[in-house]
Amino acid sequence: MGALVVAGCALLAHGQDAAASSVVDPLDQAKGILAELAAEPSQRSEAYQDRAKLLTSGFNAFIERMDAFDGELSVGLATELFREDPAIWSAFCLEGALRRSAPVGADGQSMECQAALKALLSLRESYTGEPPAQLDLTHRIAILGAGFGDRLLERSALGRALAAGGVDGAQISGLAALQQDAAAAQRLFGSLLDRSLDRSYLAEPGGQHDESVTPTSTIENSPQPYSPEASWRPRLTPESAPWALRGHALASLELLRRASAE
Repeated sequence: MGALVVAGCALLAHGQDAAASSVVDPLDQAKGILAELAAEPSQRSEAYQDRAKLLTSGFNAFIERMDAFDGELSVGLATELFREDPAIWSAFCLEGALRRSAPVGADGQSMECQAALKALLSLRESYTGEPPAQLDLTHRIAILGAGFGDRLLERSALGRALAAGGVDGAQISGLAALQQDAAAAQRLFGSLLDRSLDRSYLAEPGGQHDESVTPTSTIENSPQPYSPEASWRPRLTPESAPWALRGHALASLELLRRASAE
């Protein structure tokens, strides 16, 4: 009986050792994927000849390294992902990695900020004629400026987003204005309220109500085909913009408080 117990324990220990040896260290795995991304397509291993699999593995490794606060490897992975697939998702990965891994005190002129800005601007130029994509990138530029304390970059991007009908542009500008200029905050949040109550897009040209064009998402990204003659605006509903009502109410209360104090 004792011999069987000893043999069983030995087999169990062997199985645990084998399992442990088969576990891939996340750091080594991320380094391997980075090497695959950096290699020429013809030089990549058979396991990563599928480009979709390579990009998925690269993104997963990037997220894992970001969670591990590995700035250097996160930036490396994001850089190669953007080079392999210059798209909004990879540009956002690169911007986030550069911003979060930058040295303390880095400003808008730092290497990290300028590299992220270059990627976002070049991509925005490539999306000429696609307002939703350009607006997403403009909002991200505002986030980049705020992250590096570059007030001019942040405000110019917010202004551009606001002029393009950007929801985030109005929301962020309104929140900032709440601290200093309640009247401006009231106007910004009020414009969002007006847009959220607008139901003109639910009617057909003949005036017939058409439920089929009711927005199916919280904020519908492409409400109508873009044309130079008509400005593109994201659609809003009261349910999708509850913070607009709250912001407008806070600004109005502040204006009333100041008026009653005079």
